[in-house]
Amino acid sequence: KICFYYYTDKIFIQIENIYDENENYFSLKLCGDLSNLIKDLFPINDLAYVDLKHPHLYHIKQTLENFISLQNIKCPEIIFIPSVRSFFTSTIYENIFSFIYYNKLDHKSKIDYLSKHLGAIYEQARNNYSTIESQDNKERLEIKKIIKKIIKGNYLQEEKTDWIIHEDNRKVKLSDASSGQQEAFPITLILSVLPFLGNTQNYPLFRKEPEAHLFPDVEKYNAQAYHFFIEEPEAHLFPDSQKYMVEIFSLVFNLTEEKNGFFITTHSPYILTAFNNLIQAGNARKKILERGNKPEELEKLFSIVSEDKILDIEDFGVYTLENGELKSIIDEENRLIDETIIDEISDEIGDIFDKLVDLELGEE
Repeated sequence: KICFYYYTDKIFIQIENIYDENENYFSLKLCGDLSNLIKDLFPINDLAYVDLKHPHLYHIKQTLENFISLQNIKCPEIIFIPSVRSFFTSTIYENIFSFIYYNKLDHKSKIDYLSKHLGAIYEQARNNYSTIESQDNKERLEIKKIIKKIIKGNYLQEEKTDWIIHEDNRKVKLSDASSGQQEAFPITLILSVLPFLGNTQNYPLFRKEPEAHLFPDVEKYNAQAYHFFIEEPEAHLFPDSQKYMVEIFSLVFNLTEEKNGFFITTHSPYILTAFNNLIQAGNARKKILERGNKPEELEKLFSIVSEDKILDIEDFGVYTLENGELKSIIDEENRLIDETIIDEISDEIGDIFDKLVDLELGEE
């Protein structure tokens, strides 16, 4: 089931797909004014059960889009990057993402919507990589430098094939690279391209042909924010690469005035600790400014953590699930994430080790 929500104090839209063995439907839940407008314009008896084959479907979409534009609402583009990303880079030929997205699959297809959508995003990022590569700006060059540290080499496109060039000049096809490189690459590629391209349009809630308008060519950064949903960015990566992955997140987050959003699921204490370092840099900057904006202290801070990577705890919500309940793990007093919550097993392992050493030494 896929459900989209768009709401402000003036408007509420919920779109939810309904799977049936024979047909596909979607459900619309709208605020009063918008609901009445749609019912007045189109012959729909029940907004809770709208056939995808409805003859006025395109016009319904267009009406909702126009309504949103009149309300001056900007809806972020949602990009979902699931785990098991190496499946695509290691076992499928180069244009599989285009294939699974463009191919007209019926509702019984084993390929889910989110994978197909990621396919289009990934393929478009690959196709636009050379354009973005020519941009000579500080942020883009910094992201490229960090990606090199994560995938342990430089990315190269050659004859529609993806390669990683190592420091010793070894040239390895992405499909033959390590699992860590293959898991990390789709994330790094998308984050190094999307924020530097133009938005699909001002209000991307509906598009007749989303794949065709995903990346118009523009000169400036995308003024419209993205929301990136990323599952387990730490997959198959050493701790140092996990740290660098967090640095890319922070750079992309700070890239535009209208912040890009990140929703990350992780089991890694290294990810949380890396975030904490950047948050602590924000805490330090705040105190320095409160003490009177001392340039020498700020210069020292920025030599440790560059200004474009510094984060503010106020921009975070960090939670863990305990017995089915969501619990915040932000330490309000210290203004940091309590990363020990998901690393308690390390203390348990350490305690066992200490007891074994005591037995070896004959100590009680």
